[in-house]
Amino acid sequence: MFQIARLKDSAVTIKPQHLDKEPLTAIVAELEELYVDKVITDLGLVVTLYEVNSIKGGIIYAGDGAAHYEVEFRMVVFSPFVNEILVGKVYSLTDENGIRVSLGFFDDLIVLPNKSGMDLEKTKWDDKEKIWYIEEESVEFLAESNNEGNREEIGLMVKKFIEPGQQIRVRVTQVTYPEEPKTKQELQKRKLEDGGQREGKFAPMIVRCSIGELDALGPVDENEGEDDEDELEEDDDE
Repeated sequence: MFQIARLKDSAVTIKPQHLDKEPLTAIVAELEELYVDKVITDLGLVVTLYEVNSIKGGIIYAGDGAAHYEVEFRMVVFSPFVNEILVGKVYSLTDENGIRVSLGFFDDLIVLPNKSGMDLEKTKWDDKEKIWYIEEESVEFLAESNNEGNREEIGLMVKKFIEPGQQIRVRVTQVTYPEEPKTKQELQKRKLEDGGQREGKFAPMIVRCSIGELDALGPVDENEGEDDEDELEEDDDE
């Protein structure tokens, strides 16, 4: 999900009002302003500056007043890969665009309402509640025994709702870096195609995901992992 990327910027400019600071301090602030929370095409979302490796220059041109540096540095980048499993929280749900999932620092994990994103036979939209749900079969036992003395089983279909704020597990299927639309019409078209726009704003990086494998993906059970914790506690007691 994360990688350390080595970058080089030959035009890091420190403005005159910041020349009273130590060069490294001023350069770090400038790099963070330029790169952190920005998407680099085909690389990913820059999360934080990892380290500065080298600084060259510091030239001040006549009539300019700013200092110009060539800097090599490393950044921590969010760069998900295809088939990677991610766990986030449901950010929003719509019939048209499917499910948008947030990791906290990135809100454009998109589960589209098509075969690549969902098992459409079991995952359905409740138009009244405005929410997605998964149909699951639940086995129940009848209280009365049959002639052989065994309890009979009946299969019941239950709805497992996907709600905002709920944890959800998804599989990455595609990472795209769309070009910024030049008109409102292009933005609207992109919104319909990607389902990844934030209230009509352009998203420079979209991670398409799937919850189609319902035995491994989808809403995370609140009690998931408790059994494992109980087993560990029992082992400790022994």
